[in-house]
Amino acid sequence: MIHHLQLLLAVCLSCLSAVTLYAQSVPVTGTDVPALHALDSAMLRVMKEFDLPGGQLAVTKDGRLVYDRGFGWADTSAKTSVEPTTLFRIASCSKPITAVAVLALVEEGKLSLDARVVDVLSELQPIPGRQRMPFWDSITVRHLLYHAGGWDRDVAGDVQYLYYRAAARALGVEEPAGARDIVRFMLDKPLQFRPGSRIAYSNFGYNVLGRVIEAASGQSYEDAVRQRIWEVVGTSRPRIGGTRLSERFENEAVYYVGPMFEPVYSLFCDEENRVPLSYGGDFVTAALDAHGGWVCSASDMVRFMTSLDTSTNRPHILAPQTIRTMEERSGIPGYTDGSAYQATGWVCLDSGSTWTHSGALYGTSSSMWRFGSSGITYAWVCNGIAMDRLASMYRSIDSSVRSILEGVEGANWPQHDFFSTVKVVDENNEPTSLRISPNPSTTLVTVELPANVSLPSTLLVVSATGEQSEYVVPSHTSSIDVSGLPSGSYTVSLRNGPSTLIVIRR
Repeated sequence: MIHHLQLLLAVCLSCLSAVTLYAQSVPVTGTDVPALHALDSAMLRVMKEFDLPGGQLAVTKDGRLVYDRGFGWADTSAKTSVEPTTLFRIASCSKPITAVAVLALVEEGKLSLDARVVDVLSELQPIPGRQRMPFWDSITVRHLLYHAGGWDRDVAGDVQYLYYRAAARALGVEEPAGARDIVRFMLDKPLQFRPGSRIAYSNFGYNVLGRVIEAASGQSYEDAVRQRIWEVVGTSRPRIGGTRLSERFENEAVYYVGPMFEPVYSLFCDEENRVPLSYGGDFVTAALDAHGGWVCSASDMVRFMTSLDTSTNRPHILAPQTIRTMEERSGIPGYTDGSAYQATGWVCLDSGSTWTHSGALYGTSSSMWRFGSSGITYAWVCNGIAMDRLASMYRSIDSSVRSILEGVEGANWPQHDFFSTVKVVDENNEPTSLRISPNPSTTLVTVELPANVSLPSTLLVVSATGEQSEYVVPSHTSSIDVSGLPSGSYTVSLRNGPSTLIVIRR
């Protein structure tokens, strides 16, 4: 018995030592938050366990960004560390973004949830010589939001990944086919069930919603979402990603599929060499736009969620009644898992007070949660994925993060808000902080400067259209009047330092 206990102790110490050595060799970036230090250890542990090169975790409490850290490597070859600002593909976490953009258009009166898709997309015609399937006439916007449009990938395969070449050839367009091409290609194909009769998770249905957004807004999908979501919440970083490694954005992570997946022939005809599945071997990011194409950071994801929470003082994307619509059960048979149910874009629990979604592509994994009862949201994203242990990986990360956050007592929650703080550089080239509050603002903004910044200082405020305003900051804590500025998002900087975004709302 003693021998077995000694052996068990030795194994435990060996595992602990391995994790400790791993943590010492892997960079952790962003501001250390002692009250939430256990999150650092949890992320490092699961990254080692599932061989994830890099990742981010962002947490808010009552609308305040209290934790925002990067872990590991954005680029393992260049030894570039993940920063809190590093961009990642978020895969299917794009779907709630699309759903909220649809609801915003409904609020604007440009769209109805019960509108027939064929009426909204009347200009989209099937392959020449083919006829649209009659069932399309009964598909509504509401059906698509609930994954009830009539497509079942478990029966017919996931058409968003099957027809890049076939659709392009049928329509006489350049390979690989784009999002609109795939919709046109599918117009004459049979459905797997009557629209509205049941729920079956559908990437293609959200592709169709992207085209609905374009038709209703008169803008590209990306521009329509940027105006209605990202500009409102106060970030300019999110965008639809590129597919090939050469299209990688500045400050974007590299995506790793691991040694178990060999390179394959590219979906792009101008590439002769084989490519990783994450860079043109399996998907075309632009064609995934509305269901899996967004690139952003974990903090952008929690910005989005907190701006849907009407109990916070964040800028709000939707009215309270629309949020209630977003959380509603559909009444359509289909996905259910205990208290969980399919809502519009989200999986909801706890009668709608908890929202969640996850995302997965080769080289990418992501998850985001909002808990209305506790005022907590969090999001994580990684540039790797354990495809052979997918369920275990997501369960391990989410349960670890959730258990730590649930254990924080009310008085121990940090009171800072990283949403309102930006790093700048003083005249001695020393990093310091500029804090602007409240954010969003109405008429007065409080500017807090550290003691080592010389006075007076000049604050430069730039609108989304490039119009500039300058404000003199006479003391280290000053109030400036922004009542003369119209509602919108503004870039704010001190001298030539990095900038932040503030939102002015009336």
